[in-house]
Formats: sequence, C-alpha cells, structure tokens
Amino acid sequence: MTKIDAQSAKNPAIDGSTNVSQAAGVTTRAVGLAMPGNALGRLPRHFFDITADGTHQGKTTVAARLRAHCEDAGLAVTMVRIESEHVARGLREGDVLVPVEEIGKAGKVVGGIVGILEPALAAVTRMLHGGGVVIMDWGGGLGDYRLKLLATTGLGQILAQEGIPAWSVVVATGIETSMAQGLRVLERTAQIAPDLKRALVLNQLHGNFDVASSTPLGQKKGALLAHKGLGATLNIPLASGQAMAALAPLGTDHRTLLEMVPEDVAKRLGVSPFLARAILAHFAAWYTKSAEEIEKIAPFSN
Repeated sequence: MTKIDAQSAKNPAIDGSTNVSQAAGVTTRAVGLAMPGNALGRLPRHFFDITADGTHQGKTTVAARLRAHCEDAGLAVTMVRIESEHVARGLREGDVLVPVEEIGKAGKVVGGIVGILEPALAAVTRMLHGGGVVIMDWGGGLGDYRLKLLATTGLGQILAQEGIPAWSVVVATGIETSMAQGLRVLERTAQIAPDLKRALVLNQLHGNFDVASSTPLGQKKGALLAHKGLGATLNIPLASGQAMAALAPLGTDHRTLLEMVPEDVAKRLGVSPFLARAILAHFAAWYTKSAEEIEKIAPFSN
C-alpha cells in the first residue's frame, strides 16, 4: 500500500504513464547456476518478451511496471536487458545485462548471436528448472537479432512444450511510424515464433490514440488492432503531473516509490511536502490504472 492518502491514489482526475527508465545501479553479469528440477519445477513459471523496433517507445518503463506487478503477486523476477551498457539502468543483483556492444562480435563467437545472448538464455533455463518470471527487455533497433534468437533456438516452442505462459509484448506509441513498426514486429513474430502469445501495448507516451479512423494515423491504428492472432491489447496511460520524470532522480523502483512518504521525497528532490504528495498521488494513480491493463497478460491479482 502506498503511504500517501488512498483517496488521492484513486482520484479519477489523476491518471497516467510515461517513458522514464528506472535509474539505478546496473549489474553486467548473469549470476547463479541452473537450479535442479524436481519439486521446484512445479513453481509458477512465466516469460515475457518486451520489444519495439524504435527507440523512446517506453519499453523499459513497461518492463519495470510488469516486474512490479509480478512481484506484487509474490513471484521472483529476473530482468534480462539487451541494451547499451552506457544507458542500461534499473537492474538489480541477479538480473542480466547483455551489452549491445557485444552483439557486433557475434560473427566471432560460437553459435553467433545465440552465443552472445547465452547469459539471457541461462536465465530462461533457471526459470525452467526453478520457477519464477523472466522478462526480456530488448533495446530499440535490435529487432533482427531478436528474431534470429527466436528462430535459431525455438524458444517459443520450448516454452509452449513446457506449458509456460509466454508473451511477446510489442510496444507502440501514437506516432504513425511507431504503429507501422509495431504491426511489422507482430507479423514477423507470428511467422517466426507462432507459439508465443502476442500482446500490443498502446503507450500514450507521445499522445493518446483517439484519432479518426479515416485519417492516415487512424488507418495505421486500425491495421495494428486488426492483427490476426492478437491476444491482448494494453492501454497504458501517461502519468499525469510529470510524475515519472519528477521521481526519476530518486533512482527507485516502482514498488518502493509506493512506500515512500512525502516528507522523504520532498527532502530528496528539494521540493515542498505538498508538491511531493501531489507527485506521489499522480504516480500511485498511474500504478493502479496500469495494473488493470497488465492483468490482461499477467492475471495474478486473484
């Protein structure tokens, strides 16, 4: 429960989402060994693949929110981020960072791109044997490498054979090029990894999706939503009051933010307690609204 007033958190006048990545320390190593199977193999197991062709789509924010949702349900989460080591943030001990700087070396590594991404696949192996959740967060512009990984490893088929709920989550914003890219990613994923369920995130980072169907933008939206086999559409709102940007300097994960008191936030941000309370209320409202959407692919609340 958030420390701020519960009524403020549910105020319908406060809503939202954004694209501010979590600012925190980064670990650049995969830790832990594959756990033995037996009884542990019966623990809940889930896989989520977060992707978009372009940058600044809000993928990392979506991944962080999904992590918090899983942890709210008591599930252990491993975040796998394929991103530049210079910009990757929000990772914890036990998470995995595969620096994109290493991908250029794929031609000199046994197994090619799969060899480079082996730390990411090791996290999946640990989940297969020991339970938990793996969230794979792909950086922008890595779509071809992602498809190569799915094609050469048969990852979707393996997860399906294990009976593991596995989603490929494509993020798009209200920009025409983003929606066109999103449709292309959905179609190519369907061809290469049909066993992965496909979800679409309509991220209101760059504006809402309320456009006339007769306009070019509306036609792109219609084509995106009409994708055959689309398993879920998540409408992630924009956090109002610039809450995410205001809280980013704290370098704190979503669940911790909910527990913070206005006085501490005010002191750390150098603002008044009144403003800190308002910022936290905006964030808590976004957290609640986004949970309703994430439940579509991660129904853990009941």
